[in-house]
Formats: sequence, structure tokens, C-alpha cells
Amino acid sequence: MVYHSILLASEDWCKQAAAGKAKVYSFLKGRRKRIKALAPGSVCIVLTKKTHIVYGEFTVKEVKRVASREYRSLVEKGLIIEPQELQPREKVWVLFFDEFVEYPIKVRKEELVKVYTSTSRKPISEWPILGQTYIDDKALREIRRIARGIQPHLEQAISFLEEGRRIVKENPVQASEKLYRAVEEAVKALTISLNLEEILRKVRERGEWGINELEKAALKISEKLGDWFTVAWDRALVLYTLGHREAKLDSEDVEKRLSDIEKLVEKIQEYC
Repeated sequence: MVYHSILLASEDWCKQAAAGKAKVYSFLKGRRKRIKALAPGSVCIVLTKKTHIVYGEFTVKEVKRVASREYRSLVEKGLIIEPQELQPREKVWVLFFDEFVEYPIKVRKEELVKVYTSTSRKPISEWPILGQTYIDDKALREIRRIARGIQPHLEQAISFLEEGRRIVKENPVQASEKLYRAVEEAVKALTISLNLEEILRKVRERGEWGINELEKAALKISEKLGDWFTVAWDRALVLYTLGHREAKLDSEDVEKRLSDIEKLVEKIQEYC
């Protein structure tokens, strides 16, 4: 099991890391306890020290205890921001990472009232975070949903699915549109969750999602999750074109495609 962590850093450190000017997180000297649970692949969420804003995250590349000489070398290379002064025989624990991902939505720790680990009785909003705190996959996923803007897409996907399912018999044209919209929102949520940066960059440049971005995202997601995703996406496109725009599908036609849409919306909640 891979453990993750919540760490503290100054707001300036976060800004510098987001700009690509930091590649090493340095724990305070004097820490003798080994960081046993962190390993390559662990995700560290960084809170600002004074305001406890959930600023961003990085994925651990290496965990190492370095001596003063190596530490100074890292500082000289510009990989460590806000360095400490180490005496010749002192050592310090550091985390190496390749990229710091800044969250688009800046929430405070106090707002994480519904975020729990699989074993915690209190939400993270009530945790005292003084330096380093371990979290599990469940808490990481819930924090990402909020801070990366995934949650609104998930909620809309579920809402569109429920509405489309409700009116499929009485209004297959509108049901077709709702079901397509459910899949569209699911694609957006997964694109963010899987960090498909090339597609997200194009969306930012355009200022909106287009069918080209959605199609490329669906294919990329399918590479990671399986062909079933492409099948559901293709069925959603049929619903939108033949069912909604051309109004050529009746209720029976729409219902035959409903199970694939339901599976997709249900599955994304496991991955986001």
C-alpha cells in the first residue's frame, strides 16, 4: 500500500515550486525519525503554513537523507527553495520530485469537512497539521475532487444521468441529450483526474471544451481504463446525433444504450 502525505510550506515556496523552480522538498533539520511510509509514487499535498490553503501537490520520485555537502550542492543548483543552514555533520530528509501541480481551486483545510481517511473518525478539517501528516488513497481522491475541480463534473454527470433515465420513455429526444451530457461531464472529470495535461492545456487556450478535445480525451482515457470506455463514448455520440439532434431514436433505442452510460458514470466515481 502506498501512503500519501500532507506537508506544510510557505506560500512563496508553493509559488516557486509551481513555477518549476523547486524540485526538492526539505524537512526541517533535527528530524531523526525516518519517513518510513513515503516512497516513490507517494503523493504529497502541500498546505501553506499560515493560511492552511491547499495549494497543490507533487509525486515523490525519491526519499533520501542527505548530508550537508550534498544538501549545499542541491541548493547551488537551485533545486531547494528557502534552504536551511546545515553544520558539517548534520543530515536532513528530503523528497525529490519532478513537477509541482498547482490546484486551480484554492480551498482551506477548514473547508475539508467531508474528507476522511478510511480509518479516521474526524474529517481532515479538524486535524492539527504541524508538519507532516499521512493520508490514504481515499482522502487523496476526495481532496483532489475538490481542489482540482473534479467534483462539479461528477455531480453534473450523476444529475444528467438521473434526469435522462427518468424521462427516457416520455421524451427520448431530451433523454438522449441528458445521457450524452452525463458522459461528456464524465470525460471532463476523468481528464482532470488522470491529468491529461496536453488536452487540458488546449481547453485552457480555447477557453472551453470542444468536441475535438472530448474525442481525444475519450480515446486517451480508454487507453488507461479499457475499451469499454470507448464503447460508452461512441454510444453517447449516437444518442446526441441521432437521438437528440436528428430525433430518429425512440425510447427503446435509447434504453438499449442506457446500460453503457450507467456503467460509465458509476465507474468514474472509482477513478476520480
